[in-house]
Amino acid sequence: MAAVKAGKIRTTSMPALSKSQYYDIAVFRKSNALTDSIRQLEDARRFIERFPTQRKYEQEGITQHRWIEYHYSHYVVTLVGLGDLSLILVNVALRLGHPEKLCSSEIIKSNEWVRESPVSKALQRLEKIIQGHRSVRNLYVHRGEPPKLHEVFQSEALDYLKLFSSVDQVGKPVIDRTFLRLAYKSEVQRILKRLDIEIAQTTEAVRGLFDSLLPIYEQHALVLRQQPSRNDSK
Repeated sequence: MAAVKAGKIRTTSMPALSKSQYYDIAVFRKSNALTDSIRQLEDARRFIERFPTQRKYEQEGITQHRWIEYHYSHYVVTLVGLGDLSLILVNVALRLGHPEKLCSSEIIKSNEWVRESPVSKALQRLEKIIQGHRSVRNLYVHRGEPPKLHEVFQSEALDYLKLFSSVDQVGKPVIDRTFLRLAYKSEVQRILKRLDIEIAQTTEAVRGLFDSLLPIYEQHALVLRQQPSRNDSK
């Protein structure tokens, strides 16, 4: 309604809300950030699977290797980011009161309410999936070094394919395009197989975190709803 009155889709003004409503909205937004990240992982996987209009993209200097490298970089950044998002969600759901920038793993997991609940194991399960990708993500974000696909996926073929693609951009093709396309098709299938496993594991880990937080959220929501609103206290 506020947006309708202001004549804009988005408005900075907010109606007066009760504590329980603020809590519900905060938990929803942080939960939605996690589920949206899962969708982004799935989107990155779809982009890697399909390299559109190969000749047109290559004219712009975008080889299939760069295409995969770019979308895998986004995949890794998104995956590792799930760790921070999960800690922020726990902070909100348990009403720990920490500023978001201080929601480190050490601070959140050392809290007695977290440590003594199933939430701790849920966070550990997600962290176990993320941990192996942190170094790749950090090199990309902080050093500008894209993922070395041949190392990530342990494939010498990807290393050779990157070389062949680079040479093709500056001179005559050194390898038949049909063979190159078939070789990438085979390697992409290897990549997708691994991503499918990781996405499935990540989805289950996030679902497990939601399950562990649900009874805690319900308890806090019930208590907050029983508190008198500002209007009632007047």
